[in-house]
Amino acid sequence: MHLSSVWSLLFKENMIRNLRNSIAIKMFGDKKFLKAIAFVLLYHEVTNSNICKDYSVSKLSNLTGVHASTIKNRLQTLKNRNLAKIEKGTLVFTSITSKHRERNKKLDNFSFKSLIEIEKSLFALLVCILQERKDFIHRAFLDAKYSVDYKTIKRAKARIRKYAKGKKFSEKGISYKKIAKRLGISIKSAFEYVKFAVEKGFLSKITHFKAVFYRNINYYPMEGYTFTTRNYAYRVGANTYVVAGASLPYYKYINKEDKKIFARRFAK
Repeated sequence: MHLSSVWSLLFKENMIRNLRNSIAIKMFGDKKFLKAIAFVLLYHEVTNSNICKDYSVSKLSNLTGVHASTIKNRLQTLKNRNLAKIEKGTLVFTSITSKHRERNKKLDNFSFKSLIEIEKSLFALLVCILQERKDFIHRAFLDAKYSVDYKTIKRAKARIRKYAKGKKFSEKGISYKKIAKRLGISIKSAFEYVKFAVEKGFLSKITHFKAVFYRNINYYPMEGYTFTTRNYAYRVGANTYVVAGASLPYYKYINKEDKKIFARRFAK
């Protein structure tokens, strides 16, 4: 292998491809913080370093292509969160990755082409976290009802008591309105970020759109339907999502009447 190719591979391996869970959670409803983290990821992508010697805003702007005023605002946010500091003229970005693998979120599907692309990727990551929380509770309900392992059942019931809102799991999807509220953005932006997440392979989207024929209904409102047209009534439900690489217990995918039998067979 050519020496330049070897250096290229080593350079890529040192890139930030994980983000600490605690940092990801703090980005919910805090666009300033999210955008500041996006700048850290961009800087590291461009320089493969967490320091900038002989620091100046002008130098950072030349390196990253980001406007000086934007850099100033984002650096201030990072300083306020103790994620950046200046030591003897050197700008130092504090690590945003945990040494423990299970305490990180992988950035596998991220686009690092530009600052805007990184920001979109971070918003997509937050949408994934929302779905992962639903999957976490869903798994607990499945384990509590169908697992044959005592410890698994006990742990699942404890999680249900602590995190679930009711005694039964119901998959109603996640509306754009809820996504917008949790992320601190507009509904229009929520739609765009979900679209980006699907296009980049963060998750897959399942729409729930049902049309029922009603002759000459002529736009008359009907209870139980979202809207009507001349001859149809439409019921629109919130989208449901599947995060890339996510999985649920095997008894999620078999018929209800066979679940207990199936679980016993696998337990042997």
